[in-house]
Order: sequence, then structure tokens, then C-alpha cells
Amino acid sequence: VAGTYTISLTVTDDDGATDTKTQQVTVTAPAPGVLFADTFGRSTTAGWGTSDSGAAWTTRGAATRFSVADGVGKFSVGAGTSLFADTPVIDSTSTTMSGSFTVDEVNEGMYVGVIARRVGTTQWLVRARIAADGTVKLNVLRGDSTSVGAAVSPAGLTVTAGQTYRFEIDTKTTTTTAIAAKFWKAGDAEPTAWQIERSDATAALQGAGSAGLYGYLPSATVNAPVALTFDELEIVAAP
Repeated sequence: VAGTYTISLTVTDDDGATDTKTQQVTVTAPAPGVLFADTFGRSTTAGWGTSDSGAAWTTRGAATRFSVADGVGKFSVGAGTSLFADTPVIDSTSTTMSGSFTVDEVNEGMYVGVIARRVGTTQWLVRARIAADGTVKLNVLRGDSTSVGAAVSPAGLTVTAGQTYRFEIDTKTTTTTAIAAKFWKAGDAEPTAWQIERSDATAALQGAGSAGLYGYLPSATVNAPVALTFDELEIVAAP
């Protein structure tokens, strides 16, 4: 355990005389351990294959809509289509997940999401709803559609085609689970504060689970399919 400790050593000689030396020792907490990582430095079709961590991705949706090439993991999102890519179960209930995404088209009502935790068939999903003008609303959902609190509109965040955006999702469980998230344009300063923070006590989600990524296009989308790509995925144990 990190902290400063007092260590004493007492030496006794053959005549029974003793001497004691005392020293303070400071123990520093180790850096958060990497639990999962992927930089997509491979080439695959019909799936995402095996991550840098040695664990395989599980995809949900038509296999041909998933591929890895040119250093990114790609969703080819069709109109009226939802796609998911899941990690294996992460051996922690306090994690920070970070990464980046890019879209090649911006459409009204499209979603880009990060699964903070999935246990069985339920999940917490941090979802960015992107409007035709690129403005964003963030929400935390339980399952696919139950809102945990109201959506928020991060000031100054606008998504444009071809631009890379960063995200960070913090998920910490004590007696309940706190979920916090922020999104920002790559190259800009990372926001110092979380843009959305929510708490949920759903019993089925308080244990360890997988994490993942999500994309969706409404059925009326004209500019489809959309190439939604992800990179620099990392999950670490939250301090």
C-alpha cells in the first residue's frame, strides 16, 4: 500500500548490548496497469481479429462490416444498422478507457458510442449523438435506450468528416458505479473536467464485464455506408 512507513532495525551483540536504527521509507503506488490495448497494426477482414493484448475481439453485426487495415479498426455502418465490437471481460471494476475515432461522413442522428461495461446482455453505453451540423449530445444509457440522466451538449464540440476525436471513459464501482466521459478534437487540449457524469446502481452491472465500441446510422440516412474507424484503444486500471 502506498504511503510513508517507519522501519526500525535493532541489533544485539554477544554481550547483550543493543542498538536501534530507524528510517522512514516511502512506498509509491505503481502506475495503473494496462488491462487491454489495441493499435490495430494488422490486416483482417470479416472481423477485428486479435488485439495487441492477445485477446480476440467479438463483433456483433454482419461480419463483412468489420475490418482492420492502415492502423485502424473499421466499422462500415449501413443505414438502419447498429454495429458493436466487444473486448473480453476486463478483470477490474474500476477502469479508464481511452481511444480515438474518425468518421468519413456526418449524418443527422448518427451515433458513436463506447461501452463502459457489458455484463451478459446488458450494458452501460456512453453515446454521442451527432447532428447534421456536427454538434454533439452525450448521454449515458443502460441497455440500448434507457437514459441514466439527461443528455448534455459539450461546449465547442463539433464533429467533422475526416477529423480525429479523442475520448476517455471512467467507470468506477464501489457500492454503485460512477461513469464519467469526455470527448474532444485530437490536437486540442484535453478537457480538464468530465463533460458528463452519471451514477447507476443496477445490480447486474456492478461486477466486472467487457468493454466495447458502437456505431449506428438511422434508416433514412442517404450518405451510407459510413466508415467509422477507431484507434489507440487502451483500458487501464483506474487509480
